[in-house]
Amino acid sequence: MTAIRSETLRGLLLPVPPPPEVKRIEAALHYPTTAVAAEEQVLPKLREVKSGLMADLLTGRVRVAEGVGVAS
Repeated sequence: MTAIRSETLRGLLLPVPPPPEVKRIEAALHYPTTAVAAEEQVLPKLREVKSGLMADLLTGRVRVAEGVGVAS
């Protein structure tokens, strides 16, 4: 394999998308990051609720209705 010289790279023309397309790409890449961050903030609360419900069910403080959560 031959080495690529910096002079060769300097002479390359690279396509650059127009600014509106750059903004759309940026927004598309940013959305999943913010969505994951929002879900991560909710997760500890959901784990607390789950833990509390499990304790209530195991101690009998809350009864499970017949047929709830049963796959047919």
